[in-house]
Amino acid sequence: MPDLQSPPARKRFFLALPIPTPIRITLSHIQKPLQSIDLPVKWQTGKLMHLTLAFLGEMDETHVEPLTAILHQIGQATPRFHLELEALGAFPSYGHPRILWMGVQPSRELVRVQKALTAALATAGYVSEPQDYYPHITLGRCAHDLTRESKQRLQAALSKPAAMQGESRWEVDRIHLYESRTDEFGLHYTPLSGVMLNA
Repeated sequence: MPDLQSPPARKRFFLALPIPTPIRITLSHIQKPLQSIDLPVKWQTGKLMHLTLAFLGEMDETHVEPLTAILHQIGQATPRFHLELEALGAFPSYGHPRILWMGVQPSRELVRVQKALTAALATAGYVSEPQDYYPHITLGRCAHDLTRESKQRLQAALSKPAAMQGESRWEVDRIHLYESRTDEFGLHYTPLSGVMLNA
């Protein structure tokens, strides 16, 4: 008899730091002047905001357990630390903006945990991105190439210091393994597992 068992479902995974509610509120205030420019940008809602440490791409769901084990290995060896919002930016450049983001100061603690995590993933045979890590929180994605006038207006807005209305510094106390999924209702990030950092 042929094996009729369905193959494991495939999912898109990434490891990231969740963003606490007070910081999400600050980021929503930062988005407002950019939104007022009326550009073809899909804005990131608060519930989708996170700080990526490693993106793993698509793989089958049997990897949840070993990835969670790696997460616990790194998390249990990492003390809690603080992060702070820094400045606005765009990828790949201001001249050709596709992703609008809020930078996060690359503290020694953040760099250390990101490197430890990607090293542990590599040892276990996982290939992760990005190779050059620049910590940021996505605020919006440009739907298509902007006109020259739109680019100029956006560049002018991004060049101004972000108005920090509310909290801009927070304590990092956990790391999550997320699934990224898109359906007819939009983009969803679902935490599949997590680990608390040392107090």
